[in-house]
Amino acid sequence: EPVVLLPSNPMIVVSKNAVPATSLKELLEWLKSRPSPPTAGTAGAGSGSHIAGVYFESVSGIKLQYVPYRGTAPALNDLIAGQIDI
Repeated sequence: EPVVLLPSNPMIVVSKNAVPATSLKELLEWLKSRPSPPTAGTAGAGSGSHIAGVYFESVSGIKLQYVPYRGTAPALNDLIAGQIDI
């Protein structure tokens, strides 16, 4: 029987403008069609976004190349600039 409710941290997947996907299904198809693993920015090793990415890999069968940042703001800056894929 549960003892405590742990906090929830919803995650979203955001991609650079050059990614042609408009749905999760299309995103998965695009990710799987890449010859090398797409780059995924995280808020750092062991962060919520990193763990969510590892789980996403596990359930989708894709492989990502993680790029750790010192928080989400620098990762979003590089995403907007097109330096990373998701």
